[in-house]
Amino acid sequence: MNYFEKALSILNKIEDLGYEAYIVGGAVRDYILNIKLNDIDITTNMPLDLIKDNFNILENGILYDSITIIDEYEYEITHFRCDISYENHRHPKIEETDNIYDDLKRRDFTMNALIMDKNKKIIDKYNGIEDINKKIIKAIGDPLIRFDEDALRILRALHFASKLNFKIDKNTLDAIIIKKNLLSFLSDERLEDYFYKIIYSKYNNGLNYINEYDLFEYIPKYKKLLNLINDFKKKDLKLAYYFKYNEYFSNEKELKKKIDSLSNLINNNFDDYSLYKFGNDINNYIDLIENLGYDSKDILNKYNNLVLKDEALAISNYEFAKMYKGKEISEKKELVIKAVLKKKIKNNREDILKFLNR
Repeated sequence: MNYFEKALSILNKIEDLGYEAYIVGGAVRDYILNIKLNDIDITTNMPLDLIKDNFNILENGILYDSITIIDEYEYEITHFRCDISYENHRHPKIEETDNIYDDLKRRDFTMNALIMDKNKKIIDKYNGIEDINKKIIKAIGDPLIRFDEDALRILRALHFASKLNFKIDKNTLDAIIIKKNLLSFLSDERLEDYFYKIIYSKYNNGLNYINEYDLFEYIPKYKKLLNLINDFKKKDLKLAYYFKYNEYFSNEKELKKKIDSLSNLINNNFDDYSLYKFGNDINNYIDLIENLGYDSKDILNKYNNLVLKDEALAISNYEFAKMYKGKEISEKKELVIKAVLKKKIKNNREDILKFLNR
């Protein structure tokens, strides 16, 4: 059985034991969108103690009525629950319920309140399928209340907008703008996690919302980093985060230099000249280069076989300055370097002078 089929078999087993069980949330949304399922969550009214008696499990959050079933694959399973109150605009106080619809109404967005039974029938109480088809992120119920309860939902909306290329419903977006100050209640760990997700998403929708409505107004650390990121072109947006916040705030000048180097490499498609100028610590960027979709092995091979990688030009900067003035010095030197890299001339004094005087 594959990952999805095994989940359906778990639902079937729970029902055979006399209880309800459904695949819930993002997995159902991604099933509709035909996106590969990497996480499947299950919700049930079966007591967790009975689940422990009938499945191989890993306890991972008993205070939140959550455990993980291990059956070839891993599935997080929660009991139907109600969130009866929230602390600090983030942490819910919960109680169990036997009614799946009580569970669904506490969820964040219509597209995440879908459930699927063992026969692949999808139950859609909040018109989530319609919103998915329209590519809209819409809060369940009053969005002001939803974000006041849990400020993380603001970042989740931005993340989904970037990940799925969806727009945020007008009422939901208006509530995000009104409640953006609540982001200051989130832990730095949560802020960093979701900022990372937004930056590394395929689309820029979330970043565009953040920029247009100054959504990071009340989290200055991340607004400062965002200002740096906005200096770079779309493909380079991902670079800034790679160097992490501690390096950015301890040495902004050095970080900008690194990002400028990588930007040049990317904008010039890792050609020989950009590798010669900016590739001296390219080994430190391999993971990032791969993440951006480049063939890191091919790039490393090009860099390691550069003619000038480990040797200086046969004519010094001083000699160039004796022959030329102003901008012409750097222009002529660049011409020589490119000619040597392309093996049009050899890196010796005679060939270089002949090349310059032709």
